[in-house]
Amino acid sequence: MMLLEREDEAGHFDRLLDSASAGEGAALLIEGPVGSGKTTLLRFLTDRAAARGSTVVFLTAAAPEQENELGVVDRLLGAATGEALGATATVSRNEAVTRLSSLLTALGGGAQRAGGPLVIAVDDVHWADEGSRACVLEIVRRARAYHVVVLLGGASHAYSAHGMFRAELLREPHAGRRLLRPLQPASTASLLENELGLFVPGTDDLAAYADEAATLHTLSGGNPMLAHSLVEDLITARLAPEHTASPTPSVAFRCALLACLHKAGPEATGVARAIATLGKDATLELVVALSQYRRGMVESIVTSLEWAGILTGLAFRHPEGASAVYDDIPDDQRREAHRRAITQLQAASASSATLARHLVATDDPGDDPAGDEMRLLTEVARDHLRAGEADAATRCLDLAARCGGDASGHAMVDALRMAVRWRVNQETAIPLLHRLVPAVRAGHLPPAESVQVIRASVHLGFIKEAEELLVDLVSGSGNRPGGPGSAGSALRSTYDVLATTTPGLLARLGVSRPASAVDLDGHTRSATTTAAALRRVLASGPGDPAALEAEQALRIVPLDDAGGEAALLALNTLVYAERLDSAAAACDRLLAHAESSGATAWTASLAATRGEIAIRRGDPGSARHHAEHAIAAIGVRAWGIAVARPLSVALRAALALGRWGDAAADLDVRLPPSTFETVDGMQYLHARGQYHLARRQPHAAEADLRLCGELAEAWSMDSASFVPWRVDLAQARLQLGDREEAGALLAAHLERPGADTDRLRAAALRVRGSCAEPVARLRLLRESVELLQRCEERVELRRSLLALAATHRQLGEHKLAASMTSRAEALAAEIGVAPNDDTRATRAPIRPMTVAGDDLAQRTTASAPDPNALTSAEHRVAGLAALGHSNRAIAAKLFVTVSTVEQHLTRIYRKLGVGRREDLPLDVRLQSDVYGELTPDVTG
Repeated sequence: MMLLEREDEAGHFDRLLDSASAGEGAALLIEGPVGSGKTTLLRFLTDRAAARGSTVVFLTAAAPEQENELGVVDRLLGAATGEALGATATVSRNEAVTRLSSLLTALGGGAQRAGGPLVIAVDDVHWADEGSRACVLEIVRRARAYHVVVLLGGASHAYSAHGMFRAELLREPHAGRRLLRPLQPASTASLLENELGLFVPGTDDLAAYADEAATLHTLSGGNPMLAHSLVEDLITARLAPEHTASPTPSVAFRCALLACLHKAGPEATGVARAIATLGKDATLELVVALSQYRRGMVESIVTSLEWAGILTGLAFRHPEGASAVYDDIPDDQRREAHRRAITQLQAASASSATLARHLVATDDPGDDPAGDEMRLLTEVARDHLRAGEADAATRCLDLAARCGGDASGHAMVDALRMAVRWRVNQETAIPLLHRLVPAVRAGHLPPAESVQVIRASVHLGFIKEAEELLVDLVSGSGNRPGGPGSAGSALRSTYDVLATTTPGLLARLGVSRPASAVDLDGHTRSATTTAAALRRVLASGPGDPAALEAEQALRIVPLDDAGGEAALLALNTLVYAERLDSAAAACDRLLAHAESSGATAWTASLAATRGEIAIRRGDPGSARHHAEHAIAAIGVRAWGIAVARPLSVALRAALALGRWGDAAADLDVRLPPSTFETVDGMQYLHARGQYHLARRQPHAAEADLRLCGELAEAWSMDSASFVPWRVDLAQARLQLGDREEAGALLAAHLERPGADTDRLRAAALRVRGSCAEPVARLRLLRESVELLQRCEERVELRRSLLALAATHRQLGEHKLAASMTSRAEALAAEIGVAPNDDTRATRAPIRPMTVAGDDLAQRTTASAPDPNALTSAEHRVAGLAALGHSNRAIAAKLFVTVSTVEQHLTRIYRKLGVGRREDLPLDVRLQSDVYGELTPDVTG
């Protein structure tokens, strides 16, 4: 260990040796706080004396020797002569002093003849027994005569008998005292430079460690022992594969700090433990009460520990120090300390949070049949939840669950535990939900918590339970705890949110919006207000001022268990109001907050919304990433009936990117039966309809899109900016040759609220162009391209450019066609469209749709494979395969084996010259009539 800032002490000791050699002995007491390097300095000085020819007798006193009269003197004589006092209990102090005088005479003279004075060194003299201290004082008094240097090391604190010993010692004229002070910053920097350069290869530029040196000094308080331990931790970290360059307290620091307290004595350890137990609640009065020492002693110990760099006031200099001391307390003592702290804090009218913190630390429910501790912990857990402190809430609730209390109290604990789990992963809340459903039926929960159970049941697909509880709550709300009107308030808020997210359930139950006799609290009012704003946008489109209300709500509503729902509703309002830039900025801010607070469920919900924003902005790659992240964050089961939201985003993104395998995998995810009573389910129908369109399965597309439209109209959510189902249904009708209905659908779409936005109008113009003659089509497609360039929607822009290229090609304008195609291909590369994206239908010449036969004739060329080469059985298999049915499904429909289907498909592919079912020509899809699923043959 380096010796720093101790040159003055070494020089003074050399002068004492010189004086003793000249015939005048002396005594030197070196004191300092624990860890100040006192023992190291004594060893250095005695080694220095021995090197000069002095005879050195060195021993270290220990705390147990305080109970052993003359124990230190006994060991001193034994070390010097090999002859101890013997049975010290029968030896008087006078006899001990006589023996010591003889020793001094013999050793002192011998030492002088050998070339140096006798040096008697006793470290930690404050631990010596009373008789030994008296004898040491006698040696000091006779030191001058015997040419002896007495070197003593002691603690600097004065809360023990050592203070009196020091006073007596320093009355002697030839006795002096040196107090070791904490190291200066320059010395801790030198320590870092020396040891880091010695143990860590490649640390040549040590000047770069100036900041680390400053940190080292701050953390150690200039205590050499603590500073060395921090350097040791730093070296260990630097040698690790993933190292850090900054001093960070770890194992060595913890051990050194505990060693310092052990050397300081049981009183110092007791005070430190009291401070560690109390934490931020520590006051001098509480520390006195917990440590059970006199106030003056506690004040002295605190001062000495401050001087030692361990404390700053009544707090540890670093949290790791508090942790080390706290962890070192035996479990039973720690529990008892917290119980005493609770008693003292209650007398001081401490807050519930403070009492709960100490109650949790006991990890002991105690004997409280009245449930007072359960109520206290529940109250504090609720506050932690509001603050987003899930871990703290969990600790309170885990103990509360073991406390005494009635059924209502335990039901409330379960409700809050469910809320904690809900913000991380809803699936983990299912066991608690199963316990809470009967608790709600029994009336053990207030309405506010009861409706949360209902909504959780809806989300996780337990619709029957949710229906029963909702009807029960509506009919029996007056019998529940919570005060007059509270049931109406909770039910009204729940109705408003469910009407926005799960309108099909409310419609089926015939539940009307309840009245409330009391004002809503802030969070409930926010949820109700934002839900109403979202419904207006879904009904009336982007022009509704509700978007302004949503922006204001996002500025004031926190993303926590109480306000998070309102934030999500407000965010969706901005999305469907086409305020995509504002929505993206707000979503990114909320996402960062959710991720940093560990709210995984909120993170998943926000990621799905971020994906919705991205797909609407023409960025399918980002949309796919966010949707996959949303599903992976908590899993499909935890999403419950809302899984349709990220799935629909993922599916639309996969279609835009031409990733058919991903799209098929998205459709393979099994949805809960009640999904299509939700708004998310309606969006999923729309996305699945788009998939069928892309795969040229118009009947399947029409079924999904018509159902989507029926729900939108029934739920008054028919804004074109929400789900433009009419545009896609028009494409399905065009694929089936029905230009008239397609035109009517497009006209109806353009009359809907929100259809006048650039993105939606452009999409309608592109589809409308399919109904027009080439010249008129050019005008419509050019207008579509201009609108899409203005709003920078790349996916739709690519589609319109490809349609425009096909029209130019049909008119013989090949240079223009090539230019449009080149632009579309550049966009495809920019978007990340898969190389095998099937855009043949879009790139094919577009003819005005007159009758189905004319359209079919245009799509069939003389060189194309002849579907008539297929047998009737092969036609049926090919038709079902073209619709996207699996081999197993085809086998079931046709009452044949899967092997038979596979053999048919092998022959079909060979006859038609294709390699997969997606490449089956349109003729096959239209000519086959399998159980009414395909249109009749219109070519003959």
